[in-house]
Amino acid sequence: RLNRDGTLLGNPKVVNDIQIGTSGNPFWRVAERAAINAVLDCAPYDFLPQEKYSDWQEIEFNFDPREMAGL
Repeated sequence: RLNRDGTLLGNPKVVNDIQIGTSGNPFWRVAERAAINAVLDCAPYDFLPQEKYSDWQEIEFNFDPREMAGL
């Protein structure tokens, strides 16, 4: 979720955190942390058009390590 000025409204949330935690695969925790850091590092998202705030006030990014690895 974003404020009107493109800053983050709180910390990013991982929607499949339970799945990651129960997977037993430590790589998924590393990937989760990398995804969170990417969202934090790219903030603020001040390039988004103010007049379309209702469209981008909540953004869901999909990070899939399999796709990043070319699998």
